Amino acid sequence: MRLAVIDLGTNTFHLLILEKNGKKINLLEKKSQFVQIGKGGISEGYITQEAINRATEALQLFKEIINKYQPNKTVAYATSATRSAKNGDILIKSINETTGILPQIIEGNREAELIYKGVLSIGLIRERDGLIMDIGGGSVEFIIGSTKEIKWKKSFEIGAQRLHDLFHIEDPISIASIQNLRESLLNQLQELKSAIVEFAPKYFIGASGTFNTLLDIHKENSANNSVNANSFPYSSFLDILQTITEKDKTTRLTIPGMHPKRVEMIVVASHLLAVVLEMIVVDHITVSPAAMKEGIVYEELVEKSS
Repeated sequence: MRLAVIDLGTNTFHLLILEKNGKKINLLEKKSQFVQIGKGGISEGYITQEAINRATEALQLFKEIINKYQPNKTVAYATSATRSAKNGDILIKSINETTGILPQIIEGNREAELIYKGVLSIGLIRERDGLIMDIGGGSVEFIIGSTKEIKWKKSFEIGAQRLHDLFHIEDPISIASIQNLRESLLNQLQELKSAIVEFAPKYFIGASGTFNTLLDIHKENSANNSVNANSFPYSSFLDILQTITEKDKTTRLTIPGMHPKRVEMIVVASHLLAVVLEMIVVDHITVSPAAMKEGIVYEELVEKSS
């Protein structure tokens, strides 16, 4: 059984091609394209023609790779930018007409469920309840749960591209913009705050690009980066937050561990994380290398075939 999985995120498109033999799952190919389909239009509720062109080109590349492996099934899911755009159907149509691939637009709660399954599949979720957070370009998903079940989940349309467009007006970002950003987030995240009070999660897991970048910055600036390879202290995050807030894009790029593709949105994404971490008491942030696309793999190759 060969499976191709495509995750059409707001910032990045991902392709995984896997083969299952018995119970063993082997990764045959992995490809990512930084497409930024939300750039230039997400705050106004549409996808620009330039973004549609970039997306279609990325899927043409993916199609060439898929043809090489001839999978039994291809699963393609589109997320926040596509589902919230007035012309999201035009993007889907362009991809389908060009490649024959027909992405399915999924709702936020479905995205959250797949993220949970992805993190679960690599053993980071414990028997006690924890809080999982995935920061995308268009939306942010939160899940509270344990290895047994999801207790609560919700998707918020407050992704990093949206926040950047609305609040990162000056560079470096101004104190007034940070205050406005925080006030907006606190107002929009009341349901999350109530859920944290109700379920009292005991640990925190972050998934996707922002967290990978923060972890890499921590490792590059840590005297001992071999300990806790997939986590970093909350105190280290606060130091990083202060550093990136004070710098403009050019000087942020010089920070060891900074990913060039994350440099624009890392400031607002980190302030979003800061607001969330003020709601939950944790010493460390655990970073999951798995998220939605791995959740699709788990669902297709483990759950459906068991």
